[in-house]
Amino acid sequence: MPVEIRELVIKTEIQSQPESAQDTMNEQQLNALKQQIIQECLKQLRHHSRNSPLER
Repeated sequence: MPVEIRELVIKTEIQSQPESAQDTMNEQQLNALKQQIIQECLKQLRHHSRNSPLER
């Protein structure tokens, strides 16, 4: 009987910045960054789901 295991691994790296540099990102830049992250996650999920031999 086949067993299906699904998992999502997210690797992050946190880097501290000087306090003056932290306030320079405006809301538009923040939204653009969020969209880039979402698109990259979706791309990775699509890539891995195509390569899954247990896909139904």
